[in-house]
Amino acid sequence: MEYESVMRRPAQWSLDAVWHRWFLIRRRITWRNVLQTVVILTAVLLLYHAYGILVSSLPRDVINYNGLDWGVAIKPPLVAKVSSTQGSDALISFKVLQIPDMHYTGDPNFPCRDPPARDVNAKCTEARMMAFIATLLDDEKPDFVVFSGDQIESVEVHHTIYQVNKALYDFSKEVIRRSIPWAMVFGNHDEGDSMSKRHMFRRINAMPFSYSEYGPLGDSGRVGNYELHVSAPIDGPWGVTGKTLFRLYFFDSQDGQFTKQQMELAADLAEQYSHQHVPAIMFFHNPVPEFAAVGRAPAQGVQGEAVSHAYTNSGFLQTISQMGDVKGVFVGHDHLNDYCFEKETIHLCFGGGVGYGAAYGHPDIPRRARVIQWTRTSQEC
Repeated sequence: MEYESVMRRPAQWSLDAVWHRWFLIRRRITWRNVLQTVVILTAVLLLYHAYGILVSSLPRDVINYNGLDWGVAIKPPLVAKVSSTQGSDALISFKVLQIPDMHYTGDPNFPCRDPPARDVNAKCTEARMMAFIATLLDDEKPDFVVFSGDQIESVEVHHTIYQVNKALYDFSKEVIRRSIPWAMVFGNHDEGDSMSKRHMFRRINAMPFSYSEYGPLGDSGRVGNYELHVSAPIDGPWGVTGKTLFRLYFFDSQDGQFTKQQMELAADLAEQYSHQHVPAIMFFHNPVPEFAAVGRAPAQGVQGEAVSHAYTNSGFLQTISQMGDVKGVFVGHDHLNDYCFEKETIHLCFGGGVGYGAAYGHPDIPRRARVIQWTRTSQEC
């Protein structure tokens, strides 16, 4: 009788198959490979754990230096300040400090262009600007701060990506330290060759106390077209808690021209909120041509230089006038101008300039900023 010897593989899902596969794996694995794998996995886990501890222990201002897009916390609503609630003496207000044209370089020893004549014997550097802003904040104690463009000098001074990220925090650090809500628009010196306005704004939006918004027109290169609302903190003659009392608009003027999309957005926003019947103010950096219609002697403030506006008029002021709610427009750009005048029922105002360092100035014109205060009494409600 003959027998044929046949070697068969274990069935695919049988116990024999499992042991067979384990036998093959053991033949291929050495203790050296196992040890290397364990070491690598352990190192990765330890690094990840250490990174988590480091990030959680760092203050927010240090975290902002790395340029990553951190999650944006939900911001509480902006509210007006109640000074009195007693009958006819009831008063509610909202104070805005406009900080124009810092031209921050990041070098505290950057020498001042056109230093003040009265300080001829004192060393004038960029560090003085940050001390000046700190004094403004402590003296005025604003409810809100608006940086109206040219916060960073990225045209005449080259910055690396890291330096831009650091500058984005540094220009606002005095406001952040005092827990003051703030917002900004870009000027024509903020964007350099190392980071676009779109990427800068994503970081600014996530910064502490920042109410800056990217806006709906970012794809067109115009970032920072948005509006903010100031509401009632408590019930009173002005209305119920949470009622909108005041509004702020922000637009990106880029090179001084405004696009058709921006004008349509402004008109749409005004129509959307027309039922609220509340006053508004607007901020952008470059003046529109109508700012030059001040005449020879402004009634309020100083005209220290000719208005540097775009060569052609895009018609934005006409759009603003048709909005109906805007009472004042506030710009920067011309550091030696700080005048206000009324044009087509709208107050047009320059903010001056705070820049010590790379920002130009004049020996006889002090650095300055503008305070805008909205108030409402019970008789006006």
